[in-house]
Amino acid sequence: WNSAAQGHRAIALSKDTTVFQAELYAILETVRIISERGYTGVRIKILSDSQSVLKVLSSCSFTFSLVLECHNELNQACNPEPHNLDMGSGA
Repeated sequence: WNSAAQGHRAIALSKDTTVFQAELYAILETVRIISERGYTGVRIKILSDSQSVLKVLSSCSFTFSLVLECHNELNQACNPEPHNLDMGSGA
């Protein structure tokens, strides 16, 4: 982790956005920031306390377009390195 690369970004979401969707949007936006900063072909480790998001991103079955978009962005940013999806403390 490079502390100089830290940053903050706010995303406006609909009032109807679920917690599941918000978690996916947060991961998607983070991966996009990594790509924008030129960190391609790197190993990305995502820590999240959302077991359902981690489970769906680790699966090979995508029923929601947002999940597929997030999965594709992860693979593109990490190629050829793998990405890790781990449960975090949520703290």
